[in-house]
Amino acid sequence: MKPVVSPSLVRLAVTGVVFASIPGMSDLAVAQSTLYETDFSSADGWTFEQSHPWGNQTFSPEWNVDALPASPAFAPFHSEPTSLNFNHNELGLEWGEWAGSARSPEIDLAESLGTPRLHFWYAYDHETFCQWDAFSVQVLDAGTEQILFQECLSATDLGLRNWVEYDLALDRSWGTVRIRFVHDTLDDWNFNEAGSYVDDLHFIDPRGASLHCEGQPLFNGAGPARLSMALIGQDPEGPVLLRGTGFPANGFAFAFAGPDPGVIPIGHGIRCIGVGTSVRVSLAPTRDLGTPVWSLDPNAGNFAQMAMLDVPIYVQTIFRDGPTINLSDALVFCP
Repeated sequence: MKPVVSPSLVRLAVTGVVFASIPGMSDLAVAQSTLYETDFSSADGWTFEQSHPWGNQTFSPEWNVDALPASPAFAPFHSEPTSLNFNHNELGLEWGEWAGSARSPEIDLAESLGTPRLHFWYAYDHETFCQWDAFSVQVLDAGTEQILFQECLSATDLGLRNWVEYDLALDRSWGTVRIRFVHDTLDDWNFNEAGSYVDDLHFIDPRGASLHCEGQPLFNGAGPARLSMALIGQDPEGPVLLRGTGFPANGFAFAFAGPDPGVIPIGHGIRCIGVGTSVRVSLAPTRDLGTPVWSLDPNAGNFAQMAMLDVPIYVQTIFRDGPTINLSDALVFCP
């Protein structure tokens, strides 16, 4: 397997608390959540469609996940050992007119707390400027197949024999989408280069909540108490709903937030947010099912003080747990 940039859990032996981290990335990157990602170690979830209007059927180029051919100008992957690519697996003169597409699994943009972004790396080795070899990215409505966005990546020579980054802001109101990469030779004239390549693709929610640390089990052995977030309404800069599950029933829990992490034992739990710079957000009943909810509004109340700092914010809750005190998971996100 190739290394994927995604959250990993790191256990601190001294305290027993489990923190989430992304090696080599900043706190801002840690605060991002990933709606979907693939490093193209495999083609899992992707579907390929090939078209050969006419030409040499034996050596027709196709979309595939491999490391062929190895271009003399650049590696056939951005991260080892493979990539998504369209070619005929070897360098040399070929003739014929070909087209093909690679389509992703479904991705629900409505799960984003902010403005979701599509990010990937691409390179190509073929004719440029789209009138001869068109290498394109499309965003499709997953239900209707309507093209919501498309761009020809070979319109310039930016990615010609060179891996470059691509980043696109998406619209969460598009709902469930697929990404489709398309290569069309457009003519039958000498498709004899290394082809088109894509690697390390991510759908990122830059505002999205990620796990910062895991809570401790409850006093009765259940748990720990978990947190998640969802957007309230459609404004990607508006308030979010903080949801709790697995809390002791029929009690209360305080939500608090701050810009600094910490490791502070309290009762049966661990406070993962530093003191001195944090604020209390609000108190919520845990109800019969142990499912409290809080509204985090970046434009009002105590939480607005945190949002004004323009840095990733850590959020956690504290509650009575039997004869002692406990704390939930802590999340980090960009309000």
